[in-house]
Parts: sequence; structure tokens; C-alpha cells
Amino acid sequence: APNLRSDPFPELPELLMSSPGYRTTVLGQSPVGYWPLDGTVRDSLVNMVFGGTNGAIGDTVLLGQPGVGSSGGFPGFSDDNRSHYLDGSRDQSVIFGIDGPRGVLRREGAVSFWIRRDPGAEVRDEILWLAGMESAFNVPDRAMMYTRLSHVGEVGFHLADGRSEIRLASEGSVAVGEWHHVVASWGPASVDLYLDGELAMTSRAPRDMEEGRVYGRNVRFGKASMDLRETSHSFTGWVDEIALWNRPLTRMEVKRQYESAFGE
Repeated sequence: APNLRSDPFPELPELLMSSPGYRTTVLGQSPVGYWPLDGTVRDSLVNMVFGGTNGAIGDTVLLGQPGVGSSGGFPGFSDDNRSHYLDGSRDQSVIFGIDGPRGVLRREGAVSFWIRRDPGAEVRDEILWLAGMESAFNVPDRAMMYTRLSHVGEVGFHLADGRSEIRLASEGSVAVGEWHHVVASWGPASVDLYLDGELAMTSRAPRDMEEGRVYGRNVRFGKASMDLRETSHSFTGWVDEIALWNRPLTRMEVKRQYESAFGE
């Protein structure tokens, strides 16, 4: 009898039979990178997408922290879900190298994550996810696109595509000490910002965007680029479930992500 290869997905039948929790939903939307931030070993930032980049963690990031879960009203996550805590220090409070096999595409893509602002921290303007790029004359980290959290709790998304700049901001604000779901999606037809499953703001003017990609240390969470340090600080709080796509997400896909956090 010929030798048969072992099942490369031994947990797949059980996963398909289980209730569609958040992680099942996200993986079903074919991300190019998905970092659940469950690890407790600093040298390993596990990517759930096969062949994806594992990334790295700054020295002051605390691992193994309580993540999004039923205690916060989101039973679509397991009770042992974990997150990472960023203490807001300028250089080491960062998660980086969270890109796809082709990096982060400037033309189109999407990113999603969960955040919980520390109620005991100083309230200030902070950087969340950022994809920067090396510019000419050795000026580092010229910001190309980033999400931010203002001192009053508004979530924003800024995209500079080489020809124009788009700035989106939520009308609603995040509650300090509670988990919130954030999605930024961009493409030639529209740029969209979502907060807790709802479209917060959009720009739908067609644009001829420049090609290119950002990768490595220039794709990170929690740390401002050099040209943003005058106006933004590093994030202080918890982050969980970072995922990346090389295409825009639809409004229904984002809504499904957030609904699946409730186990629906």
C-alpha cells in the first residue's frame, strides 16, 4: 500500500463543527497574517497563517495578559484567551514585523485588532497600528498609514498614498478600560474606518494610488514613527488579535467579525 501523508490539518474537523467564534471567522476571511498574541515566550510571536511572518516583541511588552473574553462580554473567545500589554515607553513598548509575505500593500489592504486603554495611564494622543517606510536622505519611518487613539478617545486612520492624504476619525469614542474592535480598510475605491463593527467614517473618492509595500520593523503596533513623536505617544494598554489582509474588507465582513466575538 502506498504511504499516505498524515493529515496536515488534524484540528480542522473539530474547528468546523464548533460554534463560529472570532478566530474561526477571521481565518475564514483569508488574512495574510493573524497574530492572536496568546504566547508567553518573548522570542515567539505566533502567526496563525501558514507561512506567515511571526514578528517580534519589544522588551517592555508584558505577555500572557487577560485578553478579550466572556468576562468583558465577548464569549466568542475562549476563557483562556491572552493579550499583550504595552506600557507606553517610547522605544521598547512595541510589537513589530507584523506584515504579510508581500508586506503591507500601499494600494489596498486592511488591518483589524482589539484594544483596551489602561484606565490608570495618562490620557494622551497615542499611536496604534502603523505601517511606515524608509524615506530618502536617511530620514527614518516616514509614516505612510497609521491608526491612532486621541486623548478624548476618538479612533483615527491616516493614509498618505503619495499623491494625497486622507484622515478619518470616529464620532464615537472608546471607553477606557473596556475592549474595542478596530478595523481600517483601504483601496482604490474607498478608505474605511470601523469601530466595534460599525462604519465610523469613510472616504469614497476614487484615487489612483501608488504601488509599493511596507514590511519588517516598519510595520508595528504601539510605537510612533520619528515624524509623529511631536504629536503622538506610544500606546499604553492591552492589544489583542491583530490581523492583516492584502485586500479591503467589506462592511459585512467587519460586522461578522464583531458579531462573532459574541459567539453569534
